Amino acid sequence: MYRAIIASTNEIAAQRSDWCHSAMVAKIRSELYNNNYNGYAGNDDCGEMSAWYVMSAMGIYPVNPASGLYDLTVPLFDSVTIHLPSGDFTITTKRSRADATKMRRVALNGAPLQTLQLPHSSIVGGGTLTFELSR
Repeated sequence: MYRAIIASTNEIAAQRSDWCHSAMVAKIRSELYNNNYNGYAGNDDCGEMSAWYVMSAMGIYPVNPASGLYDLTVPLFDSVTIHLPSGDFTITTKRSRADATKMRRVALNGAPLQTLQLPHSSIVGGGTLTFELSR
């Protein structure tokens, strides 16, 4: 399980494994998915591989779908909104500069997260997940 330690300034001073995790997700997205005849890794008969790409591009994805938890990673988009019956869930990304790739702070409805995981119940209730990225 990924762990993060929140510094007194609410910046994520994460263990090396957390940054390696985000770097590996970025590598998979850029090297194993593209727009040619073999543009995704593995067998996509049921859509699970393309669904992983879309979710990871939003900054969340399930490692184990049965756990009800989503791991967090650096989003590709500045803003994504998921329209749900209980209210919209919006993911926003604030970058200190265009090439910012490290999570400095992640907050749910303004409250800093203590881990780089998010329970499914936090999404279905609606709200805002904000990633602050730095170089």
